[in-house]
Amino acid sequence: MKVMFVNPPREGFYLISERQVPIGIYYLAESCRKNGFEVRVADMLAGDALPRIIPYDRLSEEQRERLKSHPIFRDYVRFGMEDDRLLEMIDEYRPTVVCISIMFSCFHDAAERTARKIKDRFPDVIIIAGGAHVTANCEDVLRNDAIDYCLRYEGEKTLPELLRRIESGKPADEVGGIAFRRDTVVINRNHNWITDLDEVRPAYDLISPEDCGGTMTIITSRGCPFACEFCTVHLSMGKAYRARSVRDVIRELEIYAEMGIHRFNFEDDNFTFDLDRAKAILRGIAERKIRCEIRFLNGIAVHDLDEECIRLMAAAGVKKLFLGLETTADNLLTSLKKKHTSLSRIRWAVHMCQSRGINAGASLIIGFPSQTLEDILTDITTLIRLRIPIYAINPLYPLPGTGMYDECVKLGILTGKEDYIFLGSDNFIIHNDSFSREDLYWLWVGVKAYTRWGYIRGEYAAFDTFGAEEALDLIARAYDGKAEKRTLTVRSRAVNADLISGHYRLFCDMTRSFLYLLTGEWCECAVDEGDTVTIDYTLAGIGAPGSLGGLKIMMSEDPAPDGPV
Repeated sequence: MKVMFVNPPREGFYLISERQVPIGIYYLAESCRKNGFEVRVADMLAGDALPRIIPYDRLSEEQRERLKSHPIFRDYVRFGMEDDRLLEMIDEYRPTVVCISIMFSCFHDAAERTARKIKDRFPDVIIIAGGAHVTANCEDVLRNDAIDYCLRYEGEKTLPELLRRIESGKPADEVGGIAFRRDTVVINRNHNWITDLDEVRPAYDLISPEDCGGTMTIITSRGCPFACEFCTVHLSMGKAYRARSVRDVIRELEIYAEMGIHRFNFEDDNFTFDLDRAKAILRGIAERKIRCEIRFLNGIAVHDLDEECIRLMAAAGVKKLFLGLETTADNLLTSLKKKHTSLSRIRWAVHMCQSRGINAGASLIIGFPSQTLEDILTDITTLIRLRIPIYAINPLYPLPGTGMYDECVKLGILTGKEDYIFLGSDNFIIHNDSFSREDLYWLWVGVKAYTRWGYIRGEYAAFDTFGAEEALDLIARAYDGKAEKRTLTVRSRAVNADLISGHYRLFCDMTRSFLYLLTGEWCECAVDEGDTVTIDYTLAGIGAPGSLGGLKIMMSEDPAPDGPV
């Protein structure tokens, strides 16, 4: 029996395209192949796919309504190949089953529309949906009658069993960890977590270094025993920490290195939970002389992090990482059930990482319901004052199944009936009596401008952080040293998806924020849209949005900490 796995397109207001390798699909493909099924992968996000605006006349009524209610963005953007190309691939391969991944709730509708198009063109094809969104919301997913089954939790053992039932025409009632329609939705709950993760592996030969851009996703462990109020990982991967052997991880890295892949995104939810194991992996990379450039996209927890581990990270090829903080307020960390971090620990870890040549910073979440605007500004300016780069700043997006979501419904911030597409970080969904959705946007833009952006003389330059003198020097060079020259022309092209055709407002606002932070003056701007972006800025002295005013550069001479606190 032929099975095709589909990584669907994404549609939303503001899209980033960093995590392009759907590693879970390749694990499932290999498990199915081991069980005698023929497999093929159609990754609609692979290769040179670029985000692009969806013309207004092609939007659905639902999408148009969403745009009307959005406080910031006025364009719908699509990332991924066109559906017609996917349908051609299915027509060529003629699978019996199509498995479609729906990982993120905020992108569920694009995936479900893709499933609908597949079913309309190929009504006899069985469609199975899987992924984190499906696991948590299978009843909603099955309202789309194009989808026949939901694969919940881990699928490496469940999916082959379900396929055998489909192939033999037998009912799937005894298959644990799935859901399907009968007269009502049937949810089989008897799922067993995979305890020996060395038993499963991705289909290495199906992975194209070109399609993944030379960067591979690695997962060395599953599950997280922490219970942070805003996190859903335990819903799809469980709370029990399960880890692959060090030898198995090292062998995987060697396989990719032999394929010419040397950049790795570790997607573990808690890589350092077992610190001795984490050290052994890092030590093995260095001892085996595997050429690596490593990023931890979910960050690193600092609760047990020590100097030896940081030294091993540097030796293994870690160049940059962010450390999980979310807020500098101890009382909020306690209420979020995130007591395994603290500002003092973060400050020490950043100092130790930087002393080893690792570019380290902290993560922030802005917009918790209990926060005031002053609280958020305190978080931001405290990190700036302590010279702790802010490498990840995310507006809160509470998802069903989390304590934070329940709190937002209780407070009336959410109704509990919102379309999941609004529950993403690009929607700035949270607001209260102290701050608006627009305030969160400006804080987000301002911090990104402060930590990352500089557009100088037509060149794109990314700054992880910079001091006041360095910043003033940059703006002086931008003006050719002439104080009377008040217009800066910027030319730029797409840099992943932070700067794409159609996101001119974001482009303008980041650059305006950057200039404001350097000069103290806001600016007017005019945009010439095209393959490149040309913006003429005139410093107008008209004043910036209120929230941004709290982001003036604040530096101090506080000495770096000399040990963990």
